[in-house]
Amino acid sequence: MKKFIEIPVSMLGNAQEMIGKDMMLISVADGEKLNLMTASWGCMGVLWNKNVAVCFVRESRYTYELLKNQDRFTLAFFGGERRDVLSHCGRVSGRDNDKVEQLGLTSLEIDGVYAVSEAKTIIVCKKIYSDMIDPDGFVDKEIYEKAYGKGDLHRAYVCEIEKIYRRNEE
Repeated sequence: MKKFIEIPVSMLGNAQEMIGKDMMLISVADGEKLNLMTASWGCMGVLWNKNVAVCFVRESRYTYELLKNQDRFTLAFFGGERRDVLSHCGRVSGRDNDKVEQLGLTSLEIDGVYAVSEAKTIIVCKKIYSDMIDPDGFVDKEIYEKAYGKGDLHRAYVCEIEKIYRRNEE
């Protein structure tokens, strides 16, 4: 794994920019097939004395089905580049499509989970908590209506950040 070096959480960077502006790929494998899903909702921080990432996946997404059966997965970041990848993985379902092949990406096994080697940063995650978004939990009902007025709720996954890898440009 010469292309990536492990870095501490303190060197990760601005999570709001990484997730909200640059977006991330949630990468989860079902056996040998890697599925990629673009996400722009999430956060990172400290919870239960652990460094965590929180991501949200709608029930309708193929990634939702895959995550039910996997305890570990990766988050991949391209640093604002490769909008083509992010756009494709946000529109095309992995149920009937091999997004990795379609996009000419390379699957990479890292610490027993999969990511794409073209990413700049890879976070290895282990699920520690998940729950469905509860409509009754919204204090601001306008937010609920905008995000879920037509249903298709998200499941929130709180994941321990096991390791972070950054592309070694040397």
